[in-house]
Amino acid sequence: MRRYQWAAAVLAALTLSACKSVDGQYEDANGGITLSLKSGKGEFAMMGQVAVCTYKVKSGDVLLSCAEFEGPVALKRNDDGTLSSPFGPLTRKGS
Repeated sequence: MRRYQWAAAVLAALTLSACKSVDGQYEDANGGITLSLKSGKGEFAMMGQVAVCTYKVKSGDVLLSCAEFEGPVALKRNDDGTLSSPFGPLTRKGS
């Protein structure tokens, strides 16, 4: 019985670590592209233009949907906390 309790605890810990929040402020290396994510809503800014967006986390990645985009943009979550995007890597500010 204890073996199953231990396995359940390990599984729960792994599940929680995989669900780490993506909420925060991100930017590219030059600071010309910024992305703010909080509670399913976001703002994407590039070259002075700001797009209001929504996002959801699916299979560990972030799907960003903005009216200005033709479809959702997939942002890959990397082990180091950065997001890989079609615009280049985005690093969380303050990390």
